[in-house]
Amino acid sequence: MLYSVHDDDGRIIMSNQVFDAEGYDKRLLDHGYKKFVADMHPGLRSHDHWFVQNKGHVKRPKMWVMVDKICIKAGGNDAAVFRGITKGVRLNIFGAGTLLHDLVMDDAELQLHIPVPCTYRVTFEKWPYRSKLFEIEAVA
Repeated sequence: MLYSVHDDDGRIIMSNQVFDAEGYDKRLLDHGYKKFVADMHPGLRSHDHWFVQNKGHVKRPKMWVMVDKICIKAGGNDAAVFRGITKGVRLNIFGAGTLLHDLVMDDAELQLHIPVPCTYRVTFEKWPYRSKLFEIEAVA
């Protein structure tokens, strides 16, 4: 039996594959875990791909953000253009391991011009969608 403990939004916090499930519900409750589901599944379900909704495991929907290119010329008019952005998505842009931008998107399109050569990590996140990550290389 697969048990998944989850939060109010359905995010899976912990999953356990239990082979002797008798009394396991009570053990979870005794340890303070009030929100959990159980189902017959042969293995664990990744929290990156699944969440809990209506007392069951549900696949997280894909985010359909697309980018036209992943290598651009730095410091010029060249840009990576992202399309299909869902309204309310959190956008993070990292360069050299540092968070450069953190904002919530209102638009469905983003043009990213990069002034300095580096590889940039661009992430889009919105619950319950699966996160989307792009690496954009800006070259001299």
